[in-house]
Amino acid sequence: MTKLDLCEDLEYFLSQMDHLDIPNIHPVSVNQPESLNALQTYLYEGTSIALIGSSGIGKSTLINKMFRTTQSTNEVRESDDHGKHTTTHRHLFFTDENVAIIDTPGMRELQLYNAEQGIERTLFQSLI
Repeated sequence: MTKLDLCEDLEYFLSQMDHLDIPNIHPVSVNQPESLNALQTYLYEGTSIALIGSSGIGKSTLINKMFRTTQSTNEVRESDDHGKHTTTHRHLFFTDENVAIIDTPGMRELQLYNAEQGIERTLFQSLI
């Protein structure tokens, strides 16, 4: 979770994530560098990381801060504290530690592969 410094009720947002069964959630902010230390455990040789999420959540800014890259980014809008869409293509970086990290443009939607079969199973089990 990025932009920790803009979150007014972190415990509330973390509690909302509890039911998703995500094993490791790390609230971070590039404005609070100590928060980035939690991500260091993922940065070992041979690791591949892809940052995904909505436009403007700080994926490129996070990569710039952690790996000293110089990707184009925009400031947060003052009107609503949201980021601005900047990244328009995928970019693969390799760190000095041989970690591959992929920056991606913001997602507008997520589609499920082969969802029809899962829906059929769900409907069938609901009828039993």
